[in-house]
Amino acid sequence: MTTADNQLLSENDKKEQLSFVYASAVATACGYTFSTQNLDRDSTDITISSRSSRRASIAFQLKCTSSPDWDEDVLKYQLKAKNYNDLVAPRQTPLLLLVMELPPEPEDWLSISREQLVLKRCAWWVSIIGQPETDKGSKQVRIPRSNLFGIDAMQELIKKSETNAL
Repeated sequence: MTTADNQLLSENDKKEQLSFVYASAVATACGYTFSTQNLDRDSTDITISSRSSRRASIAFQLKCTSSPDWDEDVLKYQLKAKNYNDLVAPRQTPLLLLVMELPPEPEDWLSISREQLVLKRCAWWVSIIGQPETDKGSKQVRIPRSNLFGIDAMQELIKKSETNAL
C-alpha cells in the first residue's frame, strides 16, 4: 500500500475500510446483500441479509488488527466496554464480532495484478450474545481459530440465524 504524503486515510482508517471490503466480499460471494451503517451508535458496522424464507440477517461489529494476540488456537481481542456490552445484548438481528487480521506492514496488506486481487490474511467471527455485561473500561474477547469467516461460515451463520440459534 502506498505511503504517499497526500493520503487522507490514517492507517486505522485503512484497516477499517479493508474489514468492510472483506465482509462485503464474503457476503457477495454467498449471494447475500450487505448494508453499512452511516452512524455506528449501537456497534453495528455492517448487516448481511439473505433471501431465505425468514429473510435472515446478521449484524457485525468489524474490527481489524495488524498485531493479533494469538494464544495457541484463540485470538484474544480487547474491546471497549460499550462495544462489548452492545455485543452481549440480545436483539432481533444478532450482532456478532468480526476481527480481521492483516500483516504487520501496510505494503503487504493488498496486492493487485492482472490475474488477481489479494487481500492478505483473513477474519474470525464470534458470538458473545448472552454473556454478562462488563462494568470495566474494556473486556477481552476470545475467538477460536476455527471460527474462520468465509463463505461456508457465512452460510452456516445465516442458517443458524433463520432458526434463532445464534
